[in-house]
Amino acid sequence: SSSEEPPKRVVDDIYNSDAMLREYEGLQRSPREPGCPFERVILALQFWSDATQLANFGSAKLWPVYMYFGNQPKWARSRPDMHACHDIAHIPSLPDSFQDFICEQRGFPADARLKTHCRHELFHAVWRVLLDEKFIKAYKHGILIKFPDGNVRRVYLRIITYSADYPEKVLIATIRNLGTCLCPRCLVQRHQIRKLGLQVDAKFRKSHRRFDDDNRRYLVNKARHFIYERRKGVTSTWVQALLRSTSLVPTINAFSSCLSNFGFNYFDMLCSDFMHEFELGEWKTLLTHLIRMLFALGEDRISRLDERLAPSASRKE
Repeated sequence: SSSEEPPKRVVDDIYNSDAMLREYEGLQRSPREPGCPFERVILALQFWSDATQLANFGSAKLWPVYMYFGNQPKWARSRPDMHACHDIAHIPSLPDSFQDFICEQRGFPADARLKTHCRHELFHAVWRVLLDEKFIKAYKHGILIKFPDGNVRRVYLRIITYSADYPEKVLIATIRNLGTCLCPRCLVQRHQIRKLGLQVDAKFRKSHRRFDDDNRRYLVNKARHFIYERRKGVTSTWVQALLRSTSLVPTINAFSSCLSNFGFNYFDMLCSDFMHEFELGEWKTLLTHLIRMLFALGEDRISRLDERLAPSASRKE
């Protein structure tokens, strides 16, 4: 009919997202490998990590790093029987002998700030092992792979997302936990959080994004010079004067040191995590509070709420 609306773009998976298309278009505009006639494609990497307490009692912990391929559809990635999740690393905790080592070096144990700094260093040391020369070579030059259709393609690795809860995003982004600029993706300040959801807030976040630029790397390297060459404290005034305004920490970011030469801005890979930020975070807190209010009004209100349960199609009554 004459009133037909123009077609609308539907984004339903990683492989047709803006981030994936930007990477693909950028790859096609880049120079080819000398003498290589093969089609060039992107292999989208998605990382997850989450420190887990193994038992309700005791201190046993596990900190795995998982990887998915974004080229697979999300329905396949969400099914355990598809074996789409790859366990690629386990991040260790600081050893029990850490305090003994610090005491031997400087005569007194480490405080909480020094331990936090060492955790940052350990986390990115693990990622520097993962982002090794083979990874960098595949990122830059690609890998020749014969596909099931019989065609050989040159596949280039690209990191699209890294999903984690807020404490781990702080580690990944090398920023201070709940600092002045507490967001790992932009430079919104703590006193501006009350504007969340307003148009002015959205405009500010877009215009004040975090970038892994030369200035950020200079500030971090200068702060490390004060710490390791001039023996200043991790939170000394010399260090804080450099890093406090943007809530940086004096740790060399592994993603920056390994991939910044390719124009990779590691802040952009930190995506929203609905499980931690909503389903097990704010929504769970809100639902718990509402149920407590119902209990305060009388237990019959809880029974009436239970009656409204709409069972899923797979649930048997």
